[in-house]
Amino acid sequence: MIPGNEGYTVHVVSHTHWDREWYRTRQQFRLALAETVDTVLQYLREDPAFRAFLLDGQAVLVEDYLSLRQDRPELAAELTSRVGEGRLSIGPWYTQPDEFLVSGESLIRNLQIGIATAARYGGAMRLGWIPDTFGHIAQLPQILRGFGITAAALTRGVGDELPGPRSEFRWRSPDGSEVLVLHQVQGYFSAGLMAFPYFWGDVVQAAPSVQQAIERVKPLLEGLRDNSGSSQLVLWNGADHMPPEPGITETIRQLNLWGATTPEGYHFLHSSVEQAAGAVAAAGAVAAATPGGEALPVVTGELRGSRYHPMLYGILSTRTYLKQHNSRVQHLLERYTEPLAALSGRDWHEEIREGWRLLLQNHGHDSIGGCSIDEVHREMRSRFTQAGEIADQVAENALRRIAAGLTPPPGSPPAPPSAAGLAGCLVFSPADRPRSAVVEHVYRGAALPEEHLVAVDASGATHPVQLISQELCDYGWLNRLTTTGEAKQALPWWQEVLRQMDNLEIAGCNLAPARAPAHTPSDAPAPAANTTPAKLQLQLADHLSHGNSAVIAELARELAALPGGPDQPLAITASFYRCTLAFAPRLPPLGFASFRLCPSSPQQPGARLPGAGVEVRVEEGVLHFSGGTLSFPRDGSVELTTTGGKRFPGLNRLALQGDAGDTYDFCLEGDRRQLLPVEPAVITVLEGGPVRATMQIRAHYPKVGTVTTTVAVEAGSERVAFRTELTNTMQDCRLQVEFPLSGTSRVLADAPFSVEERPPATTPTTAQTTAQNTAHWLQPPAETAPHSQWVAPGSSDDAFVLYAPGLPEHEVRREGGVSLTLLRCVGWLSRGDMKTRVGHAGPMIATPEAQCPGPAVFQYHLQWFPGSAAVEEAVPRLAGATLPPRTVPVATASTPAAPSSLMDLEGTDFVLTSCTGGEKAAAGGPPQGAGPITVRFYNCRSREVTARIRLHRSVLSCSRVTLDGRLLQELPVDANGWVTVAAAPREIITLALRLSLPYSA
Repeated sequence: MIPGNEGYTVHVVSHTHWDREWYRTRQQFRLALAETVDTVLQYLREDPAFRAFLLDGQAVLVEDYLSLRQDRPELAAELTSRVGEGRLSIGPWYTQPDEFLVSGESLIRNLQIGIATAARYGGAMRLGWIPDTFGHIAQLPQILRGFGITAAALTRGVGDELPGPRSEFRWRSPDGSEVLVLHQVQGYFSAGLMAFPYFWGDVVQAAPSVQQAIERVKPLLEGLRDNSGSSQLVLWNGADHMPPEPGITETIRQLNLWGATTPEGYHFLHSSVEQAAGAVAAAGAVAAATPGGEALPVVTGELRGSRYHPMLYGILSTRTYLKQHNSRVQHLLERYTEPLAALSGRDWHEEIREGWRLLLQNHGHDSIGGCSIDEVHREMRSRFTQAGEIADQVAENALRRIAAGLTPPPGSPPAPPSAAGLAGCLVFSPADRPRSAVVEHVYRGAALPEEHLVAVDASGATHPVQLISQELCDYGWLNRLTTTGEAKQALPWWQEVLRQMDNLEIAGCNLAPARAPAHTPSDAPAPAANTTPAKLQLQLADHLSHGNSAVIAELARELAALPGGPDQPLAITASFYRCTLAFAPRLPPLGFASFRLCPSSPQQPGARLPGAGVEVRVEEGVLHFSGGTLSFPRDGSVELTTTGGKRFPGLNRLALQGDAGDTYDFCLEGDRRQLLPVEPAVITVLEGGPVRATMQIRAHYPKVGTVTTTVAVEAGSERVAFRTELTNTMQDCRLQVEFPLSGTSRVLADAPFSVEERPPATTPTTAQTTAQNTAHWLQPPAETAPHSQWVAPGSSDDAFVLYAPGLPEHEVRREGGVSLTLLRCVGWLSRGDMKTRVGHAGPMIATPEAQCPGPAVFQYHLQWFPGSAAVEEAVPRLAGATLPPRTVPVATASTPAAPSSLMDLEGTDFVLTSCTGGEKAAAGGPPQGAGPITVRFYNCRSREVTARIRLHRSVLSCSRVTLDGRLLQELPVDANGWVTVAAAPREIITLALRLSLPYSA
C-alpha cells in the first residue's frame, strides 16, 4: 500500500478492441459487430450497474453498426442517448490508425472526421484510445492537445524511456504539449473475461466464477501496485472482437467483498476510461503536491520500443503497393485537392470529406500495415481508387474554375481563338516556397514544332520547351458519314459532348467540297446529284474557358454554302495531337502562374533557362545536371560525381535477402547478397534535355529477373529521380536498393510534423551494444526504421537525402549509407517459428498475395548535400521539393496573367502541411468565396522561432486557432500583407485566414 493511502481504487474498464478488418473481411466482422453492439445496448438497458462501455475509440464502428440496423431507427436513438449519458464511449478517432504509415495531416483528419461523426450520436470521447497501434509518433501529444484531449491509453511502443514499467506517465511533445498516458503494461486485454478460464473466446455457455476472477486479478493488481505511483489502478476488461463480459457487474460486486478483506483494501469500480484517466490524473497531481511525493515521470519522443509488447516492425514494408497507393492519394488530397478547392471560391468540403472517409478506412493499423488476409487488401485497393478518383476530379474541377477566372494584365489584347495556334496553361505549384521546377503539361490540339517552342510568362521571359512526346489521336466517335444538313444541326451538340466527355472542343476544320469525276463520257447519263460525299476534317483541341463559338459559327456557314444543299453526303473525320511538353520556369509558392506556349525563331533572344548552366544534357553516355554528372557502369548501378569532384559509386544497387518472416516481422534467412546482372546492363538514352534528360538501365538479375530503371535529371535541380520496374516472381525474400555512403554518423528522418534524429547502428560494436542493452526486451529491436517522405544519412562532410514517399522503410547500413526496402515477400499472416519475435502475432493463415506477385514500380529521388548540417538547413525546402506542379489549359492573351500566391514561407523555418477551405457555400446557392481558408505548418526546428509571413492581398484578417478550430489569438496583418508568427520547438501552427470574396488568382 502507498503510504498515506487507505486503499486502492481499481477501475474496471469494459471495452472491445475491434479490428474492422484483419483475419476476416470487413463484412464478416461487421456482422459480428452488429451482434456485439446489440449486446452492449442490452447490458446498458437492463443493468444500471453496468456503468460504461468503450467501443474502441473508432466512430466508424457506429456507422458500420447502424448501416445494418436501418430498419430499427430506435436503436440509433438509444445509442445516441447512451453516448450522451456517458455510458457508451465512441470516437474520437474515425478509424484506429497506424501512425508511422500515414501522414500527420491524415491523423488530424482522422480526429476531425471521427469527432464530427461521433457528434451526430451524442459526442466523442475525449481520450486518445490507441491500444494496439504499432508504435507512436513523437508529435501525438501535441495533436491530441490540439483537440482538447489530455490523456491517452496505449499498449505498444514503450522501451527504455523509464527505468522500469510504469502504468502511468506524462508524454511530452517537443513543443511542451503533454498528455497523461495510461500505459497498459499488462496489455489492453489483461482482465478480459476475468471470471472465466480464458481471456478471449465464446463463454455464452459458461458461468462466471468469482474465484476465477480473484485468482486472475491477484497477480495483475500486484503488478499494478508496483508499476503505479498512486492508489488509482486500472484493469482492462476486454479483448479483440469481444462483447461485454457476461455477469461483469456481479463479478465486480463480489470482488468488492473480497477486496474489503485484503490488506490493500481494494475497491473495484466499473468505470469509463475517461473517469479512470481523470482519477489517475487527480491522484498524480495530489502526489506531486504532497511533501515527499513524486510527480509522474515524463517521457519524450517517439515510442517505438518493444520492451513489454511486440512492436511488429516489419509492417513498414509488408505489401508496399498499399503504402505507395496511400501516399499518392494522401498527397493528392493534402497538396492539390484541398488547397485548390479552398482557393477556387467554391465549397467542395462534402466531396473532399468523402474522399478522406474512404482513405481513412484504409488507415486502420492492420489494414495499412498489410497484416491482414488477402481479401481485405483487395478491398483496400478499391477504396484507394475511389478516394483517388474523388480527389483528382475535385482538384481538376477547382483548377479549371480558377483558370476560368483568370484576367490578363490591364491593357492586354483580347485572347485569340485557339485556332490561331497559340496555347497556354495555368500552373499550380503546391510547394510553400518559390522554386524553379519542371512543368510537364499535356497539350491537345494542332501539331507542335519539334524545336524552338517556348513558354512565355507574365514578365515576358521565355523558357525553352522540350517536346517529350507527340502523337496523332483519332477521335473515332465523330468519324461518320452523314449529310451537311444533319452535321450543321448537330454541331452545337457535338461541341457539348466533346466538352462534357473529354474536355475537348472543335478548334478548326478543313472542308473539302465533293469533286466531280475528272472525265465523263459524252454518251453517259448525268451523275445523280448529291451522291459524292464532301470531306470534313475536324481539328480538336483542349476546351478552353471561353469556348469556341466563332469556329462553330463559321463552320455552319461553310456547310450551308456547299453546292449540294443539306442532303449533300458528308464524310467526317476528327483528330488531335496529344503532346507532352516540359519547361522549367520560376514558380510562386502555393499559387499560380500562367504561360503562353508558342513557336519562336532560333535567333530569339532570352529563350534559355533561367540561371547559368542549369540545362541538362547527355554527352557520351554521361548525364550532366546541376548536381554534377551521372555515369552508368554496366553492372546496373549509378555513379555520382558532384560538382566539387566527389565520387559516389555503387548507387542504386540491388540487394536480396531471404525472409523467413510473416506479415508482421522480417526474419533474415541466409546471407544478404548484392546483386549483379547476369550479363552487362543495357544503357539507353531516352531523353536528351535541355529540360529533362533520362537514361534507361535494363538488366537481368538472378532470381529477380529483368529490372528496368530510368534515371532522370531536370533543369535547375540537384535531385536524381529513379524509377525501378520489375515483374515479381520471387517469394520469401526482401529486396532493397542501396546508396552507400562511408562515415555515416547521423541519420535524420522526416516524420509527421517533425524531423527525427536516430542513432545509426553503423558498426558491429554499436550493433552489439544495442543488442546487449535491449536483451531484456520482449522483442529485439529491428535494424530498419520508418520515414514519412525522406531519410538523410550523413556525416559532417557528406549526406544523402533519399526522398521515398510510399516506401517508408529504410535501413542504415553498417558499412555506411542507406538501403531502401522495395519489396518484402512473405506467405503467412503469422508464423510462430521466427528469430525476430517469440510466438504468433495473429492466426496462421496463408497469404499468398503478400508475396506481392506481378508488375511493380518504385519511384524515389536522391540528392547529395555537403554534410548533415546542410541537410538540417535545407529541411524547410525538402517537403515541397518533389511535389510536381499541376496544369490545365487556358486561353492566353499576348501577356499571361501575373503569378499569385496565397502565402510565402520563404525565409522561415516553417513547413507547410495543409491548406483547406471553409464550409461557407450555401447548398444550391451562388459561390460564397474561398474564405475562411485554414493553413497549417510546423516549426521544423528544435528551438523557438519567430518569422514574418507574406499573405495574399485578399487576406483581411488572420488568427491562430487550434486543430479543432478554437480561437487562440488574433494576429495583426500590416498594410503590405505581413504577419508575424512565433512558434515553440516543433510547434504545429494553424492559421485561419479571412479573405475578401472571391479570392482572385
